[in-house]
Amino acid sequence: MRPTLATVDWAVIGAYVLFAFVIGSLFVKKASQGVESFFVGDRKLPWWLAGTSIVATTFAADTPLAVTGIVAGAGVSGNWLWWGSAIAQVISTFFFARLWRRAGVITDAEVTELRYGGRAAAALRGFKALYFGLFVNTLTMGWVISAMVKISRAFFDVSPAVVIAVCIVTSVCYTTLGGFRSVVITDFVQFLLSVVGAVALAAMVSSRYGGLGAQGDGAPSLLTSLGEVAARGGSSLAELVSFIPSGHSAQMSIPLFIVLLSAGWWSQCEGNGYVVQRLAACRDEAQAEGAALWFAVAHHALRPWPWIIVGLAALVVFPPQGRGAAPARLAAREAAT
Repeated sequence: MRPTLATVDWAVIGAYVLFAFVIGSLFVKKASQGVESFFVGDRKLPWWLAGTSIVATTFAADTPLAVTGIVAGAGVSGNWLWWGSAIAQVISTFFFARLWRRAGVITDAEVTELRYGGRAAAALRGFKALYFGLFVNTLTMGWVISAMVKISRAFFDVSPAVVIAVCIVTSVCYTTLGGFRSVVITDFVQFLLSVVGAVALAAMVSSRYGGLGAQGDGAPSLLTSLGEVAARGGSSLAELVSFIPSGHSAQMSIPLFIVLLSAGWWSQCEGNGYVVQRLAACRDEAQAEGAALWFAVAHHALRPWPWIIVGLAALVVFPPQGRGAAPARLAAREAAT
């Protein structure tokens, strides 16, 4: 049975779409004052707004579903697939955030030409713009929009083409109208809404099974149910909720964990386009450093835990039939609901 949306649901959706267009319209005049005004908001952002915008940019429709799939397949410790990047982001905070603001650039590609100079540097800058702007971003937008299509089709009886058209037209309109200012403000509101929704969902699913509780205290709880599910699958509750990999999961083996901690974090610099743009838009170097630090903390230590609780609850609702069974199918089921 397809779930239906109540009047309050439609009111929230309509209010947000209207809000996005209003914000875009309010900043039309400022956005049209020049390149810096349009792309970096005249470099006047405070740390909390810039940092929250970075966190929101990494929080797409597919992100909670991806974490749910990771937890279903490898337990809580499976999230070291992306937690490992925390090392690089902390280093970037204290070594590079101030430098990005000091450089006075608008994009990370601009640094290439400033650093090296000449025709070769211009060619490299053009290649980076083409490669990341066309190929990498196309893939990224593809999987994000695909997640939005899956979620929307669970609630609306519409074709994927309609969902894609509505999402793209709405986002393009308000970002084009108001430039960077409208983006960061809508990012902030999106982040608040999504975090409140994630915490509420985690609280509801936890309450549904008697709260988190503690295994063995005699009272029904989510942990008790998880222990039963883990036992039927040939595992244990401790293994499922462990922060450090136990080595029994094929998705997060000990060798992989060691590689992620020792080499994964320095394999790429934490200075991609959307991060640099927001650091460059800060009021000064100290604000840029604060924005980077807030992003590192919120992204790794605060935001994922409601998703992890929901992912663990999904294992109770859709228990696997044996060790490591069908994590992808579990994630797909969770996406459909």
